[in-house]
Amino acid sequence: MLPAVCSLLAEMATSRHSYSPLTCCDMCCAAQVTNERFWMPAWPVVELLTGQAFQLAADVRVIKNFAMHIINERRKQLATATEAGVHADSTNEATNEAKVAAGRDLLSLFMASEGPDGKPLTDQQLVDTVLNFIIAG
Repeated sequence: MLPAVCSLLAEMATSRHSYSPLTCCDMCCAAQVTNERFWMPAWPVVELLTGQAFQLAADVRVIKNFAMHIINERRKQLATATEAGVHADSTNEATNEAKVAAGRDLLSLFMASEGPDGKPLTDQQLVDTVLNFIIAG
């Protein structure tokens, strides 16, 4: 399963985006270090001595930035679809289709939903949700 996720992430990262790319190594190295923690009781000491702690922090930062980029791109798409719907004539089928399509995915639904406190989900909650979907496949 992990190789499939890595190839998907590599494909997504090398597409038309202008941010620092998420590489397969970032995800695989983070997964490997996390897995090793289950089998090594002294993992905090080992990670500090080998430098894995710093590499893991850098990998996690890249992964979270990638997820935040996905969220920001979706916000732009939703804003563009909303503006197009407001400024266009209501008989324009292409604009209406774009507006409907922009809100038909799980991320858009999460962005529109509210948390248990009645407030919109925070960026951190959205990043966690995106990472759940990426990791789960």
